[in-house]
Amino acid sequence: MVEIRIASPFDLDQAHELGALTAQFYGRRSGRFISVVDMRGVEVLAPDVADDLLVNLRRANRRIERTAVLLPTSPTVALQVERLHREAGNPARHTFKDAISVTAFLDDVLSDDEKHALARFLT
Repeated sequence: MVEIRIASPFDLDQAHELGALTAQFYGRRSGRFISVVDMRGVEVLAPDVADDLLVNLRRANRRIERTAVLLPTSPTVALQVERLHREAGNPARHTFKDAISVTAFLDDVLSDDEKHALARFLT
């Protein structure tokens, strides 16, 4: 399980760094991945940052088994992330407004150790 936490300010350099780190991670391992992304600390995504994230989402599509994104309370960011998921074209990515829903969505694909790690990550 891949855990990613994104918080504001999140700029283009950080988006590039995230893309490089995830590409490196996927390059060192085989198979498909389950990921959880905590975006509760994001206030807004600049258009260039959103564009860069979309490139990275598309690049990772074939490696994703399931992704759960925990959204911030900002409706603007929620709409941005949902648009990114639609445009990335992977139906295995879902967005959620609460940690309980994230846990329920991932529960059947995680090992017991991963379930404990998820609980720690989300608190």
